[in-house]
Amino acid sequence: MHPGSSSATRRPTSVPPEAAAPLDRVLDQSEQARSKVEQAAVDLSSVKAGLAGSAVPAVKVAQALTESEAIHANVLEASAELVAVNDALAEEVEERRALEAKLGQSVIGTPSMS
Repeated sequence: MHPGSSSATRRPTSVPPEAAAPLDRVLDQSEQARSKVEQAAVDLSSVKAGLAGSAVPAVKVAQALTESEAIHANVLEASAELVAVNDALAEEVEERRALEAKLGQSVIGTPSMS
């Protein structure tokens, strides 16, 4: 996790508790996917470093290929998790828009107290 990127520092305090739970869950999913992508970058750098040099034995190349395939699978998994996060966020946005529209209608329909 990057400094200053903890979920506690990014969550606004104005979010009501009943609305925070789904957003907290989505944020946690996003953080997990980000961690997987960051780990994949580290792993790929390691594979690349292992292949550095002028003459690389075939065994080392085969091992690097196997590791790269595993890393690719992890990236695909993280990508699927990010799709789920985006879907959840889109659902939350739609829900909030509908609530704001209802709130706007109820405020407009309320008789004036003057």
